Order: sequence, then structure tokens, then C-alpha cells
Amino acid sequence: MLAIGLENPNHVGMNTHHATRTTGRAWGLYGVGLGLLAAALLGGCGSGRPSGGSEGTVISRVSSNVPLLDGDITDWPSDKVLAADANYVYFRFTVQDREFTLQRAPQSVVMFIDADGSASTGLRMGEPELTDLGIDLQIEFSPRTQDGVGVQVFEVRSDGSRSPIGANDAGVEFSPTYASVWYEGRIRRNARVLAELPEGGMRSVGRAGAFFATLTPESTLDQYSDPSYVDLPRASATFESVRRDVRIPPQAANSVRVVSWNVLRSSPMSKPDVFKRMFDALNPDIILVQEWEVTDAQTLLDYFQRNTPLASGWHVFSTETDMGHGGGVAVISRYPLAGGPALLTTAPNSQAGRSADVRFISAVVSGTPCGEILVGSTHLKSGGSKGSPEDLRRMAEAEAINTAWKEFAAAGRAPKGRVIAGDMNLVGSRPPLEILATGLDADGSELSMANAKVLGDNTLSTWYHKAESFTPGRLDYVLFSDSSLMVADSFVLDTRRLSDAALMGIGLDVSDSDVSDHMPVVVDFVNRR
Repeated sequence: MLAIGLENPNHVGMNTHHATRTTGRAWGLYGVGLGLLAAALLGGCGSGRPSGGSEGTVISRVSSNVPLLDGDITDWPSDKVLAADANYVYFRFTVQDREFTLQRAPQSVVMFIDADGSASTGLRMGEPELTDLGIDLQIEFSPRTQDGVGVQVFEVRSDGSRSPIGANDAGVEFSPTYASVWYEGRIRRNARVLAELPEGGMRSVGRAGAFFATLTPESTLDQYSDPSYVDLPRASATFESVRRDVRIPPQAANSVRVVSWNVLRSSPMSKPDVFKRMFDALNPDIILVQEWEVTDAQTLLDYFQRNTPLASGWHVFSTETDMGHGGGVAVISRYPLAGGPALLTTAPNSQAGRSADVRFISAVVSGTPCGEILVGSTHLKSGGSKGSPEDLRRMAEAEAINTAWKEFAAAGRAPKGRVIAGDMNLVGSRPPLEILATGLDADGSELSMANAKVLGDNTLSTWYHKAESFTPGRLDYVLFSDSSLMVADSFVLDTRRLSDAALMGIGLDVSDSDVSDHMPVVVDFVNRR
């Protein structure tokens, strides 16, 4: 059964509709049969809250009554499935007794939207429970038109015909990227590509409705939920992307600013001016990079001394190999680095039937306001879905890193302060992150997670590529030892979310974040007192 987000303990009626599948009139590109199948409005569901500790405080910079898009639905009112502000319609849903990667699901999951809350526009549904809806818009996760990968949006007309719209152009975003019980997401209300929607509702003011469904392999309705509705405040009048007048926060006193960034195939070497602006604006103490393939640590050192010079000089640990052999990761610090050679590790590779290098490096940073800190930069295997060879590979890599750090600590070489960060590529399941964090705090507990929010927005996304069928998501994480460290501040920098005035004030251009498909994750750590 498809279930949507009601957690009201007073709601005990499950409203389950049973019927034999029938052949309905065809519509759209798939010829979906509109037979009455099965639906449920589920009560008493779990929150799906990610674990990872409570110390990774998110510093709120956008005042809003809408949910934070972080994959944790506990901030939703228990009786709400839809929410809205001037810029977005928000939604949440679960597929009962199912847990799969939403952008590589075994079947398509669809949100059907009545953009103006009126059955007089859009496609009329044949099922008795859905007759009050006129479907104007459809968000399809794992669409068959894209071989079951990514997200697609369709404008729907009253005759059942559809026009595809790029999901990124429509501002679709959801969380989490890995397989989960619950998902939450949003879509822009007034994106330019949605200009053909009815004038009322999403595009102006009024009401909108929606229901959720799964599709069979033949693209007929498999299961669907009861409809839900939301009253909409007046929409933003502009078609342009939402950009806010928010500045980069100053570094907290007595803190260590750590920046983790996947820089996309050594892009700093070909685009030094952009990275200089970004590093100057962020002013990091420790930089943990991924996908920066260099021949040796001296090359990296020369790069930073040339582009972002320090009177005291930078310090660098680098793997000095290519990404296919555990390379592309490095630690760059304004403080001295020690602790011996990099902790290069190998892990079983189920795809190749042999061990393979793990993209991971670590070092002990000394002389910081927080004392000595053991830091690590990692880049786990990309691709796949829950239970895929790539997902199993990520678990093996996380286990290898975890073991390496535990052995380092057992030898009495690891300080209490510990930070691991990087591109975790969680597009399959969550266990790689949990395996990595287990038992690595100095007190034997798991590492906590710093939940850095996008500066000027209400999401934790760290990755975006407009040309991809995948929508923005959180792929980069910062884990830390909360027995000795605290998060004083944290944010993700995406210049595309900031106003021209804000960018001018910090010396950046709106296109600077296009330099990589990942955004820098910034965390200020202070000592726990």
C-alpha cells in the first residue's frame, strides 16, 4: 500500500480501498490504466529520523514555518502531508513496508498534483476517491522514460497528454538520497517552466491538492494514496531562482574552520581564479578535498602558496595517486601536520573479486585552538542503489577506514579531537555512514554528524548538476567526536542561492559554484567545555 504522512494518534481509520484492477482509459506517454486499485492513509508511522547524534546543530539562517529538507520528518505537523511558502510546495510520503533508493527504485513512484485545487482544469481521475482532483502536474521518481533513473516532471493536460519538464528546472529536490522509509521534498511554485499551469493555486494564491502512487512495470497505477490538500499563501511574483541576501558568517571565536569539498577532477588547477575567490571568502583553517588528483604534495603546497598565500605557509598531506588507485584526496592545513604517513587502506571489491584502494587520507593537525585533531578526507565509491555492488563496496570502504582509525587510536597515536569528512556518495543505503562512524569517538561512541544547512536556504543539499536527471541532494558529510568537540557554526556555500548584493559583499560571483558539482561544506569546531 502507498501511505502518506499522517502520524496523528487519533487517526485510526485506514480508509483502505480494494478493487480488482481494471483497464481504464489510456493517458500520457505510458498509457496508464486508471483502474481502482488500492490506497491507504497510514497512521502511527515512525519518523525515519537519521541517527548520528544531537551535537551537529544546524544554525538556522532562513526564518520559515516550512520543514527543513533533511530527510527527518519529525518537524512536520502530524496531520500534514503538504506544506507551502511563497516559493515552494513541500511534500512527504512513504511506501508502506518498502525501502528503496528513490531515484533508482524498482518501480516508479509518482506525485500527481492538482496545481489550482480544481477539477475543472487538468486531467480528471476516474476513481471515486480522486474525482475532486484535476491533475496539472506530475513528479515521477525513477521514471521509465529515463530507464528507471532520476526524476522527471510532466505538465499534464485535460486530454491526458503530457509534456516533459526538467526536474531541476522545476526546482524539484528531496531528501534523503539513500533508501529510506520516509521521503520529503519540494517543487518550485513559480518556475519559468511551469508558466503554462493554471493561473490560480501554485502560481498565485489559493489551494492545491495531490496524491501519491506507484506504477506497475506496464506503467499502470499499482497503489495510490488518498488525496491531500494545502492552502497556499501568495506566490513569489518572479520566475527567477530564489536568492537571499545572506552573508557568510564570521568564524566563531577560538574555533577551527574545516572545509570539505569535492572539487571535480582537479578543477582548481584549470580554474584557479574561481577557487581563489571561494577559499578567500571561506578563510578555512583545514581543507579536506576530494577529486584533486596531483602528482605530489609539493604541487598542492605550491598551488596554495601561489593562490592563497599564508605568511606562515600551508601544510599538505596528499595520496599522490589517481582516483582509480586511492587518490584524489588530501589534507591542507594552516596548522602543522604530523602523525606519520597517510593511512592508505584497501577494502574488498566485490565487483573485481579482489582488494582495491580506498580513497582516504588522514593526518594529525597540531597547534589549533582545539588542540590536536585527527582529520580524514574520504571519497567513497559512487553509483548504484540499495544492495547494489557499489553500495556493498561503500560499506567495505567504510569498514576499512573505521578499522584503520581504530588501530591508529589503539597504538596511542590519535588525539581525542577527530573529524572525518568527504563525499560519501550515499545514493544506495545509509549503512556506509553508520559503519564509518561506529566506535570512532575517543569515548568509544559513534561519531556525530554536523548538519550543515545551505546558506540562505532550508535544505542540506551538497550536490547539484543541472544537466543530470538526478535532483540536488546531500552526498557530503562531516563526522566528528562530540566527546571533545562542538559545532559552533556550519553551512554549505552555494553562490547560486545568494543575492547579487550578498555576493558583492563577499567578493563572489553567482556562477562560482558551477566550478564543481559539489558545494563546500563548512563547519566551525570549538572545544567542548
